[in-house]
Amino acid sequence: MGTTFRSILVLLDASAESAKRTQAAIRLAREHGSRLAGLSPTGLADLPDLRTSNRELAARAARAWDALKDRAESAAQSFRDACSAAGLGDVQVVIEEADTAASVLRHARFADLVLVGEARPDAAAGRERGEAIEQVVLHNPRPTLLWPDSAPADSMARRILLAWDDSREATRAASDALPFLQRAEHVHALWADEGDLDAGKARERLDGLYHWLHAHGVRCVVHVAQVKDGISATLRTRATEIGADLVVMGAWGRPRWAERVMGGATHGMLRTLDLPVLMSH
Repeated sequence: MGTTFRSILVLLDASAESAKRTQAAIRLAREHGSRLAGLSPTGLADLPDLRTSNRELAARAARAWDALKDRAESAAQSFRDACSAAGLGDVQVVIEEADTAASVLRHARFADLVLVGEARPDAAAGRERGEAIEQVVLHNPRPTLLWPDSAPADSMARRILLAWDDSREATRAASDALPFLQRAEHVHALWADEGDLDAGKARERLDGLYHWLHAHGVRCVVHVAQVKDGISATLRTRATEIGADLVVMGAWGRPRWAERVMGGATHGMLRTLDLPVLMSH
C-alpha cells in the first residue's frame, strides 16, 4: 500500500463554489481514508472610511463583524450537512475569527493536505481572496491543492502532469504528491525550458526523477518542451494534450520589500486555473 493523506483541511467560504470544493474534499477523504476538517474563518472587516465619529465607527464595525460571523457559521453548517449526507463521520469543523490566510496557515500544520479555492481576481472579493490564496501557497508548511471553480468535484487525479525543473520546490512537490502519484493511472513528467534548451541534459535530469518515482511504485512518461509563450501556458497546453486532471508543481516566490512576489509560472497558474493544481513551496 502506498502513502496516503491521513488528514485533509478544506477552506470553507460563503461562495457557491465552496459546496463543490467540499464534495471534492469528501471524495478525497474517502479515497485516502483521511480525517476531514473544514475551516471557516471570518476574515477581517473592511472599514475603509474612517471619517466618522467613534460611535458610528464602532457601530459599523459591530455590524460588519456580525455579518462576517454569520457567513462563517453558514459555510460551516453547509459543510456539516454535506458530510452528514455523505455518511462521513470523522470530521471536524473550525470557525475562527481571524484573517483568512493566517487562519489557514495556523491549522495547516496539523494536516497532510490543504484544499483551497482558486484566486479569482475578477470576483467581487477577488483581490482579497487572491492575496490570501497566494499567501497560503507561499507559506504553507503542507502541500496546497488549489481547486478551481470549473473543476468537477469528482476529478480524482488519475492523469497527472508533474512539472520538473530540478529545483527544491519541484522536489518537494513531487514528494508531497506521492499519495496522488501512486494512485494515478498515468503520470507525465515535463521539463519546460525558457532558455536555450539542451534536450539531452534535460532528459538526463529527468532520468533521476524517473528512477526515484519508480522506486516509489510510480511509472511515468518523461517529456522535454521548449517554452514559447511562458511556462504556465506550456503547462496548461501539455495538460490539455494528455488529458490531465491534476498538475503538480513547485511554487516559487521571493521577497520584495514588504510584499510577496510570485514567480512567473506560479502566478500564471494561480490566476488561470482550469484544473486542480497541487503546489508546494
